[in-house]
Amino acid sequence: MKRPNWSFDNSKIPDANRLGGVGKALCSSMKILEWRKEIPIGSVLSLGKLLKGAYEAALKYSKERVQFGSLLVNFKAIFL
Repeated sequence: MKRPNWSFDNSKIPDANRLGGVGKALCSSMKILEWRKEIPIGSVLSLGKLLKGAYEAALKYSKERVQFGSLLVNFKAIFL
């Protein structure tokens, strides 16, 4: 299945919803990258296992759940 291209050109985002505030995106991104260096590798590996388990559970559910007469896995919004 081909994935759609997403484009947010000319999108209006309220100032209150911007991460780090107006004009602070690069600064906020750099702070996140600095914070990432301090995370122990064991925590990262545990998170990876948790995310993999969540993905597998969601995939299993989408193959069993019927909505509007069709399995969820068949909807275009779900990409495998």
